[in-house]
Amino acid sequence: MRKRRPLWTAAGFALLGHVRNRLALGLAVFFLPLFVFVTGTAAPSTGLPLALGDAAGPAVAAADRVMRVSCALNAVILLTGLMMFMATIRAGELDHRLVLAGYPRFRLLLGKTLALCAVACLLALYTTALLSAFFPVRRPWSLACAVGTAALAYGGIGILLGALLRSELAGVFVVVMASMIDMGLQNPAASQLAGGPSLRLLPMHGPTQAALVSAFTTGFPASGLLAGLTWWAVATAAAFTVFHIRTHHGCVATPALRGGKPARAGRQSPHEEGAPLR
Repeated sequence: MRKRRPLWTAAGFALLGHVRNRLALGLAVFFLPLFVFVTGTAAPSTGLPLALGDAAGPAVAAADRVMRVSCALNAVILLTGLMMFMATIRAGELDHRLVLAGYPRFRLLLGKTLALCAVACLLALYTTALLSAFFPVRRPWSLACAVGTAALAYGGIGILLGALLRSELAGVFVVVMASMIDMGLQNPAASQLAGGPSLRLLPMHGPTQAALVSAFTTGFPASGLLAGLTWWAVATAAAFTVFHIRTHHGCVATPALRGGKPARAGRQSPHEEGAPLR
C-alpha cells in the first residue's frame, strides 16, 4: 500500500478537526446570519459617505448595508481566529510528539495552513451569499475574495497565538478583543477614523476597504486584498518560526504540572526514572 504524504495527512487531520467542531459550525450557520440581520435592522437606512481610497474614491451607501458588511466581517474573523487558535493549542502536545518522532515540522504546520485556506474559502462563499440575500452586491466574487483575505489574516493570527501562548483563556481573550477593536475602528457606520491613514497598519484595514469597494462600487480593490494577504503571510511566517523554535529546543507546548514550567522532551525527573523518594 502506498504511504500517504505527510503534508496531505496533516492537512486532512486538521480539516477533519474543524469539521468535528460542532460549536464553530453552529456559530457559522446560525450566529452569522442572525448577527448580520440584527445589526443591519438596528442601523438607519440613510446615506453614509465612504472614503474608499484610490480603488473607488469617495462613495455613498446606505448605513444599514455598510453595517451588515462590517458586522459580517467581524463575525468571520472572530470565528476563524478562534477556530484556528483552539485547534492549534489543543494539538500542541501531539504536534511536539510527532516532531520528536520524526514527522516534518514544516509539513505539519503547513497542513494547518492548508486547512485554514479551505475554511476561509467556505466562509467567504457563505458570507457573500448571505450578504447578497440582504442587498444587491455590485461585485460578488471580489467581495468573496475580500472576506477570504480577512479570514486568512485572522486565521494566521490564531495559529500564531496557538503556537505562542500556553493558556486557552489568554488566547481567546486576545482574539476576541483584537477583532472587536480592529473592526470597531474600521466600521464606517461606527467610527469616524474608518478608512483613514491612521488605521493602515491594522489587519482589517485592507480587507474592510476591499469588501466595501466590492459591495458598493464597480472598482477592483487590489491594494486591499494585497494588504490582507500580507498580514496572513507575516502571521504564518511568525507561527512557523515560533513552532520551529519550540520543537527545536524540545519544549512541550502545554505547561507541565511540576512547578508550572514547561517540560523538556527527553528529560525525566528522578521520580519518573524510578529513583527512590526522599
